[in-house]
Amino acid sequence: MKVIENRALKDEEKMELQEIQLKEAKHIAEEADRKYEEVARKLVIIEGDLERTEERAELAESRCREMDEQIRLMDQNLKCLSAAEEKVLTIKPTDSYMYGVVFFVFCFCFAAASPPLVDLLSALPSLHGMLHSSYLASFISFFP
Repeated sequence: MKVIENRALKDEEKMELQEIQLKEAKHIAEEADRKYEEVARKLVIIEGDLERTEERAELAESRCREMDEQIRLMDQNLKCLSAAEEKVLTIKPTDSYMYGVVFFVFCFCFAAASPPLVDLLSALPSLHGMLHSSYLASFISFFP
């Protein structure tokens, strides 16, 4: 009988120890679940941030391409103006009518890059009259 009592006592102690271990295991599992949920929540936030960042990067790349195109156009306009400047230097200073045509061509070259300049041209009626000038047709032929 004593053996049975000792065995029952040992089994009871063993059960108490296992119950304590079970409670600790449950606590550890609950803590792991909580941490997992927190990490999963952070992951969702980070993925959203990544998506927004990728969209901003695409927009920035698009703007960069637009600016590259604007730079290319400005470079073309600069070349046009350089050619016009060279032609202006060959004109006789007394030919004031031709200077008006040259000014018009300068403005025309800039008009592609600067739309408000088109409004300026329309405000100057003396330049509109030059559109039909025989000088203008021959002068524009010098430009690329």
